[in-house]
Amino acid sequence: ISQLAKYPDLLARWNRLRPEYLELQVELSWEHGDKTVAREGKMVVRPATISTSGSWSSWSSPASCAWKELFPYCNYLDYNYFRELGVYDKMKECSGHYNDDNCQPKYCFKYSDKLDFYSDTYRENYSATFKVNKALWNEDEVLAIIEEFHKREKLEKEEGMSAEDFWNTPENEEIKEGGDEDFWNTPENAQTVAEKKRSDTYAANRRAVQSEIDKFPNYRKKYEALKNPCSISSHKDQQVIEEGKITLTGAVNSYFKDMGAQVAVSVNGEKFSTSNSSSSFSSTIILNEGWNKVLLDVETKSFGVQDSIRIFYKKPPPLPCNQNTASGGSGRTENEHGLGKESGTFYVSYNMNDAPDEMIIYSGPKERISSSKILYQTHGYVSGRNRIMINFKDIDTGIITVIMNGPSSGTKWEYQIECPE
Repeated sequence: ISQLAKYPDLLARWNRLRPEYLELQVELSWEHGDKTVAREGKMVVRPATISTSGSWSSWSSPASCAWKELFPYCNYLDYNYFRELGVYDKMKECSGHYNDDNCQPKYCFKYSDKLDFYSDTYRENYSATFKVNKALWNEDEVLAIIEEFHKREKLEKEEGMSAEDFWNTPENEEIKEGGDEDFWNTPENAQTVAEKKRSDTYAANRRAVQSEIDKFPNYRKKYEALKNPCSISSHKDQQVIEEGKITLTGAVNSYFKDMGAQVAVSVNGEKFSTSNSSSSFSSTIILNEGWNKVLLDVETKSFGVQDSIRIFYKKPPPLPCNQNTASGGSGRTENEHGLGKESGTFYVSYNMNDAPDEMIIYSGPKERISSSKILYQTHGYVSGRNRIMINFKDIDTGIITVIMNGPSSGTKWEYQIECPE
């Protein structure tokens, strides 16, 4: 290349050359805080994941990945780390079904908080191992530049030759009579054979690259699916709601439809039961007051990927004690009352009038009521008046929930929660 400097136009053409296909391999390490979870993981970066030079392509960096294609393997796992997390047995079970190359990178990625370039301490002046797996250049342009260079060099040399020297050069010697062997052994035709071999090699490389290029649409579809593994139809990200118990519904990305994908839902680390069909899911979840991180784990046989949204629960304040609450209609009514204490004794007075109604009082907020938290119930529909004393202990945030069930349209009831002594 340094010889091209004497011909600025040829050097400029050479410097403008760009690879038609480029495949890179980078070695990575998985880290969690100051702990190395695993290292010497390899990631192959193909043109489908490389954007225009100098620009960022967000779709090429999914939150998770198809492990077998992007992360062929990783080494030097810290198995004690996975034992401490309680997932070692699960990881080994996965490896037994789908082999280490599928499962180990999956668990390393899932249980680390940083993916970094792997620094090889045995190599000086290297911050990471990064190499070119495959590169294909425009061979026609490369050969054209080289041919033009030799042509100019030849002309420059011939300008200083005598006539005798010129005709004694190999190219200008008379071709001797002979058979095919002599013909193909001449300098001109030997070059032709070499060019034919190069041309065949280049064509084979082009076919191999075209095979990779044909896969790009599927690569893009896959990476888009990894970025957006599922869509939630019932709620939006950053939504503010006033209900603490909601049913989350949505659909799995169509790319995962035939992979037996299952969705698991958790809120702030608490897991909730999820119903899955071939392409949709549903889960009734309980929110805490304020911001909640709703995490969706999409699991297939060979990899897992996560998605999440944030929901703000704007919890209405509970009704104060010593306040009447009345309803003139039927149906179910849920009210929260603040007692101001987590333990003690309070009284409840009610008047069901003539049409019978039902009352159930639970400890805790209404989104977390259950049969094990019942403080008092009328055991069916009753009419008339009553006043009951209720002892309570360790009630969450000092809140109780009163459920009133009125079976008939003409029902009318009222009650009062007296503040604890």
